[in-house]
Amino acid sequence: GKSRLAVVKARKNDLEGARKLVDEVLTDNPRDGDALSLRGTLHLNDGDAAGAIADLRTVIHDTPGNVGATRLLARAHLTNKENELAVDVLKQGIQANPNATVLGLDLANIQAGAGKFDDSLATLEEVLKKNPKELAALESKFRIFVYKKDWDQAAAVAEQMKNVQADSVKGYHFAGLVQQAKGNFEASIGEFQSALDRAPDAVEPLSQLVKSHLALKQKDQAVAKLKEVIK
Repeated sequence: GKSRLAVVKARKNDLEGARKLVDEVLTDNPRDGDALSLRGTLHLNDGDAAGAIADLRTVIHDTPGNVGATRLLARAHLTNKENELAVDVLKQGIQANPNATVLGLDLANIQAGAGKFDDSLATLEEVLKKNPKELAALESKFRIFVYKKDWDQAAAVAEQMKNVQADSVKGYHFAGLVQQAKGNFEASIGEFQSALDRAPDAVEPLSQLVKSHLALKQKDQAVAKLKEVIK
């Protein structure tokens, strides 16, 4: 009813209309989960993290497995510079809803952002145990290994990405980046070309392929490649 209508208004950017409806719903039923979640979102948009936290805690108290409210509450804590609380909220959310991949990805992001790479990798492994084909988790793993300059592990993850999704541009693009970082420019060109075979319009593999040609002092090949793409 009114809660759904309020969500529609919020999506259409009629925030005043959404607020009015939410207030009406909560006057009738102060623990309406949809209305509280939406009011929490509106509080967050207004920069009122404390207000958002109060509303979203109520939602999660009533429905511990609520993925949307869990993510919002973690975001509110991050906005409030309460990283540890955000981590706790996500861990509890994962316990209540073990198959919510997105909570694991959020948690891994926060851990990596705080420089806790081992924790982040462990969280990503848990996600991949349940969803071995979760490309977002593999991509996060790859970025951590690149940051640590652990090229062998990064290359292994790129290969995993290729296997998970044969037409994955990213797997080949990432494999090319690793070869480039190791100074294997010839090998990197092959990987970037494989990425372009799958997505001829992909700008990133193209620019890296040109970069590798230039590193090998192959200016003519670089120009030829660009002309071919322009055509």
